[in-house]
Amino acid sequence: MTGILTRTPPADVLDALRSEVRFHCPVATAEGICGSPYLSWHHFDPPWHKEHHHRVDGMIALCREHADKADNGSYTNDQLRRFKQMGPESAAAIRGEFGWMRNKIVAHLGGNFYVDTPILVAMTGLPLIWFERNEYGELMLNYGLRDEAVITNNSWVVPQHELEQVICKPGGRSLDVRHKSGARFAVTFTEHPNLASFATRFPRLRQAAIPLEVNSFPVTVVDLTSVGCAGSFQLHPGWTVLPNGTKLQNHWFFGGKVGLELALSYFPPGLRFDQLESLAAARESMNWRNRRR
Repeated sequence: MTGILTRTPPADVLDALRSEVRFHCPVATAEGICGSPYLSWHHFDPPWHKEHHHRVDGMIALCREHADKADNGSYTNDQLRRFKQMGPESAAAIRGEFGWMRNKIVAHLGGNFYVDTPILVAMTGLPLIWFERNEYGELMLNYGLRDEAVITNNSWVVPQHELEQVICKPGGRSLDVRHKSGARFAVTFTEHPNLASFATRFPRLRQAAIPLEVNSFPVTVVDLTSVGCAGSFQLHPGWTVLPNGTKLQNHWFFGGKVGLELALSYFPPGLRFDQLESLAAARESMNWRNRRR
């Protein structure tokens, strides 16, 4: 049957609702603005049980906790309209955390796979994308390649500057950040109980050629996409582009301390001051060795 409106809004409505509140829950609490990035939605003018509609002016993006409270009448329509207005006024950096911590994680970056490799991408020994282990031996993701986002031991921060869209569903398994410049940053965690599930997720791979042992499963995979300006190091969903234009895909990196090491001549934009200091020291050391030759 066609023409039936489901309660889930279409993608363009969800995009508008998230953007309207600047990608975080705008509900006022005793501690200040809620700020949760894990957004759901609420129909309030009129409520869904009175009219099935997806009009943005009668809806609001809220975190799941406050959406449930709104569904149960916690807020008046005037309060919800005020919350809609408060979203842009309280536009601070967006913060969240990935709960996915495992003893073993397969990283899929730019169409290539990294297994038992603590530092996925580095530059002259400076980690740019890497794992650290907590006191229980569980891996936590870190990202400091570009300024679209920063991840520190699974805790992430996305600056508000030039944001076009942030999609961070309540389940907490993914983050998708898009900028007006065209830059994109995305992380997704998935769990695969067996080799067949893994092969289904990556259909370009022949199952017989996947170099994972049967006893490796179940396995958690983290997908990371980081696409910036042309000519820079790019991690597209299906391939990696090096600064010289070379493309890499379907490579497997097993073991070793570092998977992919970039040349010192490549400086990604948005590095922190301590990262720049480290690279400057590395450059000075290299120049000193060259002068000694």
